[in-house]
Amino acid sequence: MSDWILAEERLPESQPGQWSRPVIVLMESGDIFRASCMGDYWQRLSAMERGDSVQAWMPIPKMPGEK
Repeated sequence: MSDWILAEERLPESQPGQWSRPVIVLMESGDIFRASCMGDYWQRLSAMERGDSVQAWMPIPKMPGEK
């Protein structure tokens, strides 16, 4: 199982102008969401609370049977 990666240390890989692959993010509030980032901007399907910042992230594990 993957370990959490601090957002201040490293962000998910992405190409310039493109969103990263989706990852699991842990918010400062303790909420956990699926999100992507472009540069240091994060986005998820519904809006994050204003003032809440991403504290850590981890890759989404592969689904059973996925290679």
